[in-house]
Amino acid sequence: MKQHQTNNTSLLTSYLALLVAFTVGLMPVLSFASGGGTGGGGGGGTVVSAITSFKVTAGYRPGGGASGAVWTSYSVQVPSGTTPIVHLTVADAVTGQYYYNGMVLYYSSATIDADYVPFSTTCVVKLDLLNNSGAVLDSRSATVTTPAPKTQP
Repeated sequence: MKQHQTNNTSLLTSYLALLVAFTVGLMPVLSFASGGGTGGGGGGGTVVSAITSFKVTAGYRPGGGASGAVWTSYSVQVPSGTTPIVHLTVADAVTGQYYYNGMVLYYSSATIDADYVPFSTTCVVKLDLLNNSGAVLDSRSATVTTPAPKTQP
């Protein structure tokens, strides 16, 4: 019976050691994901994946303004040798209908145009920066409303 207790204790110790190792390995990711920080310190650190700019604009679809449009401009920063993966959605805030739902690879900055958004529609725009496994590293969102139809003189 004593041997059985020793094996359980040894197994528990092994699990705890793995848990500590796993947690310590994730600390940089968890610290970044929390979004906190007190600033300060400079120089020479590791580049952290982040969305560095995000701007959403609503207007009229080019070519006559037959519908609304939503433009999303972004810039991201990723470590050297890493492929930026950006997921953008533009959805109706009331119905949830997507006007744009897609991935953008390889571009660290771009402007994405969601055409054919109905007039006077409030949209939720969400931009996620993902790692190669699909985990969200950084995220931004905004709400914008397309203009009313143009009036004819």
